[in-house]
Amino acid sequence: MKNRGVQLSLVVTCMLMLATSAEAGTWGLAVGVSWPWDDHWKVGPRGSVEYFRNLSPRLAIGGEGAFDVWRPTDETPGVGAEWKSSGLAGLFEIVPTVRISTSDLEHGAASLFLQAGCGATIVSSNAKIVAYPVVPNPIGLPVELMGSQVAPCVSVGFGGRELSGKVYSGFELEIHALFVNPELIYHLTFSLGVAF
Repeated sequence: MKNRGVQLSLVVTCMLMLATSAEAGTWGLAVGVSWPWDDHWKVGPRGSVEYFRNLSPRLAIGGEGAFDVWRPTDETPGVGAEWKSSGLAGLFEIVPTVRISTSDLEHGAASLFLQAGCGATIVSSNAKIVAYPVVPNPIGLPVELMGSQVAPCVSVGFGGRELSGKVYSGFELEIHALFVNPELIYHLTFSLGVAF
């Protein structure tokens, strides 16, 4: 519990620091999908807000706050058992990020970028999967899933932006590594959004 409090304090501090320098950067909103590379979860929706402040024409620092929703799958990965699933997992991710652009958007209509970051994910989960062997009167056996926890995460990705008037439109494709208990989970996200 003490560790969770320290992590949440750091998150709040970072958000306040970003907010105080809002005039020098851009805010963005995006929606998309989150695809876990794990047999236990289905593809789910994703929403995010981001803030970036330019340090130079091609280098920016900032961060992203995102919320993903995953549901446990009901598709059995093998033969000899049936699964019954219920509940869902909500993942709230705060990731300080560094972004490098191929060109200066102040002097061009479009730009591609690479970005990388690391942060924390707050997982709130009541998801359950119970496996029933295909035998007479089977006893349900719970499948171990990630539960509610705070876990470190790392993300790497690329994207593109185009300037139209005073509004940027663009996309982002990222790979995330989520260091949850009981195992490391990778997931891919794709988002479309706008920035101001």
